Amino acid sequence: MMRTGLQLLAFSNEIVLFTGTLTGYTRSEAQHLLLTAGGRVLNYCSSAVTLLVVGVIDKGLFEPQRRIN
Repeated sequence: MMRTGLQLLAFSNEIVLFTGTLTGYTRSEAQHLLLTAGGRVLNYCSSAVTLLVVGVIDKGLFEPQRRIN
């Protein structure tokens, strides 16, 4: 279990995928907290993922490339 503020969170059965830019924690810190709370981390998309943590997504990733003439 992990204590964050007033909340007590248990991740013993969770397989977590982090995506996007996290705010408040580095990805490494967030993964360490999850592991300490008993969860598992995956670094790829899989049907085994039970929890998806979405940070800020760079919209530029979804824009078509602009051609330079």
